[in-house]
Amino acid sequence: MQTHLDSWQLGQEVQIKVDKAIQGGKFMGTAPDGKVAWLKSPMPLALGELVTTRVSKLAKRSYELEVITIDEVSEHRVAPFCPQVDHCGGCPWQALSTDEQVKSLSRDIMRMIERAVGQPTQWLAPFSDKEQAWRHTARLHSDGKGKLGFYGPQGLLDIKQCPVFTPNLNAILQDARSLIPLLNEAPSEIRISIAEKHSSGTLTLELHGIWPTLSIQSLQKALAQLIQSSSSLHGARLIAHREDLILKATIKSKSDRRQNRPKNKKNRNTSKHLARRTKKNKHSSSSASLHDSPLQIVDRIWGQAHNQLATASHPASAFMQAHQRGNVALVNEVIKGAEEALMILELYAGSGNFTLPLAKAHPQRQVFALEYDQTAVTSLNQYAQQEQLNIKAQAQNIASLPQGDFDHIILDPPRAGAAPIIQALADSNAKYITYISCHPAALARDLEKLCKQGWFIESAKLFHLFPHSGHAEVYCRLSKNH
Repeated sequence: MQTHLDSWQLGQEVQIKVDKAIQGGKFMGTAPDGKVAWLKSPMPLALGELVTTRVSKLAKRSYELEVITIDEVSEHRVAPFCPQVDHCGGCPWQALSTDEQVKSLSRDIMRMIERAVGQPTQWLAPFSDKEQAWRHTARLHSDGKGKLGFYGPQGLLDIKQCPVFTPNLNAILQDARSLIPLLNEAPSEIRISIAEKHSSGTLTLELHGIWPTLSIQSLQKALAQLIQSSSSLHGARLIAHREDLILKATIKSKSDRRQNRPKNKKNRNTSKHLARRTKKNKHSSSSASLHDSPLQIVDRIWGQAHNQLATASHPASAFMQAHQRGNVALVNEVIKGAEEALMILELYAGSGNFTLPLAKAHPQRQVFALEYDQTAVTSLNQYAQQEQLNIKAQAQNIASLPQGDFDHIILDPPRAGAAPIIQALADSNAKYITYISCHPAALARDLEKLCKQGWFIESAKLFHLFPHSGHAEVYCRLSKNH
């Protein structure tokens, strides 16, 4: 093993010191030739540790190293609390203190955004919370062969309990695991969720591929019984493609073909055509009826498949922040930043995480919300009507801005960001824009375009909503630069 070389070779074993924790859950060191060395480690690392590695990739300005052993343990190392930490991959920063995690995230995200926009930014004090038992929702994967858990570096890891889950979410995990004997046809996903300060939550089971009708019926019976017997669940939902529906679609397709034969030979293969349609419809709106299409998925609910959050009535299948205490802090920051606004446009509104508290905070305020998930919009409108809130929510793809004299626009887009509407945002007559993002790189890209066209970041704040992962949520409030 060599430690000091002008350059390293592929497959070579080298020692290196861990210099930095990098946003995204990464670690890096510096090679003797000055290049960046990215460290891939099955075990969590701490700053200052000396590790033996193997060079796995060469690039023009960097190396990629696979960590083999930790040779010198850092005095700053925090003992990991999870017995699966070396296999899971979900919490690569467990050996770092919370302060060090927040410090590393703040450094990288501040630098990324300020470099993109070309202007200094006023950063508010970051939010952070306890290290364990913070997660209120999780998406689990089943391989159809007896495992249910998370995907790690070595594949699917069977999870019996997780220390970052709240105790009540771990209880729902046990309910989910009781379904394992029936999840034997193909891979599937289970989404489990529970609201803060509630003792019961929801479970959504989505089956991948086309399942035999008898298998689905067995799962329906099991879920119905689970709702009756479990004190941890008040709602369950099953989403699946059923075998006999596909058969009916095949028969109908053949009948249609006899009446109107396709001219293109490749479209004559009904099974391939159905496969494409099935894949396309996999994530169809759950509000549609089975009669809308022979290929429409089975979608059934037992109990009440909603979680009553502090901010919204949440459908089990819709997105919700995993860190509920952190989410309350984030919502409060958004409300504070929009306290003078009377006409608000909210984009990617979900089921009302920001919409409802914004409307409740000011009785004269009108909130117009856009969201592409029909289920979430239906829930939001029902709750707003019930509470007599001045909200109008609409389900649509967010490709343009609606007409209206909005003085504040609020958006919390998916990880990919808001590229399709960023020019419309830049051209809008709104006085303020609040942008929330879980993907700092996408945020920086969008902010760069806004700031080049007259917008200015008044304040920004980091929310440490994903402890030990190396990721964070970022809040930015912008105004027109007059």
